Amino acid sequence: MTEQTKTMKALVIDDSPTILKMMTTLLADVDGELEVVTALDGALGIEEMNKEKFDVIFVDKVMPNMNGLEFLEAARKLDPDVFIYMITSISDQNTIFSAVEAGASSYFTKPLDPEVFKMKVNMLLTKLKFGL
Repeated sequence: MTEQTKTMKALVIDDSPTILKMMTTLLADVDGELEVVTALDGALGIEEMNKEKFDVIFVDKVMPNMNGLEFLEAARKLDPDVFIYMITSISDQNTIFSAVEAGASSYFTKPLDPEVFKMKVNMLLTKLKFGL
């Protein structure tokens, strides 16, 4: 009997096409299969969540139309259990606290350190894969 590996799905939301491309490239380097979907703002991210279920979401804090905190509130109503990383260039404690209070599971600060990013994502995907 062959064990089938489930392809995990990630949603990346940022208003910068350059950041979306960089994140997609970094996520292609994580261990295991990870299908990546991108959205240019929080409202488009919610549309993607209405189409399919994601294992992990990465969302920028500052965006037009629907910012990251507004996205978190809406996303938690659709899927209270999805792991959501807030990504911000502002690393003060108030920003981090407001993100976690709004529903972020964890956060990354910009500029992203590619090695730390991949290590944390690999650890999360391993936990999700084995239900830890």
